[in-house]
Amino acid sequence: MEGKGILVSNLIDQSLDWNNKLCPDHYKQSNPADWKVKWQEVLDRRDYIKIYGVGRFLIRYYPQVVNRIFGYQGLKSPSYIESQIEIMIVDWVKSGNQMPKLPSVISQLLFGTIQLRITNFIGGQP
Repeated sequence: MEGKGILVSNLIDQSLDWNNKLCPDHYKQSNPADWKVKWQEVLDRRDYIKIYGVGRFLIRYYPQVVNRIFGYQGLKSPSYIESQIEIMIVDWVKSGNQMPKLPSVISQLLFGTIQLRITNFIGGQP
């Protein structure tokens, strides 16, 4: 295990283009009235992950999910969340599965319909 969020950061780094600020056409078309504001929110969230890591990102934007999955300890400690995610990934790979690859459309996880599907799947409210 790589430790201290490095494994999770590496997976995110492989999926996000940190320099690209162009909004995809399908996103503009799905939010014609306010796509600029919503796209800036996506970029802000993307940058937040880069600066603060996935643990703090989850605590800030998805506290109910963090509490449900990691308990109160997760709400207190971003490094605890990152270490638990790494343990899950390592256990997954040790069980004979391939290293997870985040979707190239990860920005949709930060804002939009995929986020709602994930939130609904785990039983929360967006």
